[in-house]
Amino acid sequence: MSQDLRLDPCGFRGFSAKLREGPLWQDCTNAAPFRLKLRVEVAIKGCRGEIAAYPIRKFLDWAALLDKRGKPMKKILLATTVLAATAGYAAAEVKLSGDARVGFQKVEGQDTTMERRTRVKFSASGESDNGLSFGMSFRPQGALAAEDGNANNTGNLYVSGAFGTLSIGSESSAAEYAVGDLAGVGFTGAGSKNETTFIGGGSFVYTYSAGALTAMVSGGEKAGVGGNKLDSKNMAVGVKYSAGALTLGAGYEKTSSDNNTVVSATYVMNDTTVKAVYGTQSGKAGQMGASVSHKMDAITLSGFYRSVDDAAGVSTNYSGIGAAYDFGGGLAAKAGYADNAGVSTIEAGLNFSF
Repeated sequence: MSQDLRLDPCGFRGFSAKLREGPLWQDCTNAAPFRLKLRVEVAIKGCRGEIAAYPIRKFLDWAALLDKRGKPMKKILLATTVLAATAGYAAAEVKLSGDARVGFQKVEGQDTTMERRTRVKFSASGESDNGLSFGMSFRPQGALAAEDGNANNTGNLYVSGAFGTLSIGSESSAAEYAVGDLAGVGFTGAGSKNETTFIGGGSFVYTYSAGALTAMVSGGEKAGVGGNKLDSKNMAVGVKYSAGALTLGAGYEKTSSDNNTVVSATYVMNDTTVKAVYGTQSGKAGQMGASVSHKMDAITLSGFYRSVDDAAGVSTNYSGIGAAYDFGGGLAAKAGYADNAGVSTIEAGLNFSF
């Protein structure tokens, strides 16, 4: 990996460097572009003498020389060290993003609380010489999440090409990717009972798309077993098909003790989106629901209804309505009301996206 850059570490006298068979020399004569590669040895002929060759990877050795060569030499060493630190990933793209929320929530029968959450996401991506895309991401949740083993920390790796995309790490099941959830309300979800019930997680998910059709398969690790051992009884498949304004999704999951089949249909009419979900778990009618959201400039109104059956066939109902105002630039104000099995939740707050 190499990178063309122009530097002027010797001030008004300029700087030039070129890569030879042997060491790389700097003679402070005139400004010119140069090409730098990692793991070559660098010998610096300073404005006040010459320093022996030093491998680029030994940054600490260079730092020890700063006090010996004066200000011109400091500039040379600093600029070359920065180049060595960055040239190796010149073709990679590294991003830092995040989200946060803060607001008030009142659950029936409980005290009013202030809800808050902060998350940051680190991601990097690149492309191989033969056109494969690859990358990774990591998302710690909370200020100390990266150190305290927070279960909400997530991370994954992926590689993508003409064969499809394989992602490994903290993944949802293929069924969840294919079907998704109903429209939510509030800045936290007001109980998040709009979310479709899925029984499987994923340690990997493979996705392949051909035109309007997308197929997925995922697998999970065996609970309580070390060594990231995959469990053939924790698998899922999903498929999604789009035809104009209509999108259909279907998924099937199985674990060692249960199975789950769920389907969805989403229809978009200009600024209005309607979605319906239906699922059966172990042969019983497990869940059904619908949602509507409508956008009017910066305002979005949403509502949902969902019914879930337990193992005995007893139904529990959930519903909610909400409104959101998008200020632009990643800031939105949201409020919502939800009836979660007869217990009301009211909340209002701000959502941030960076």
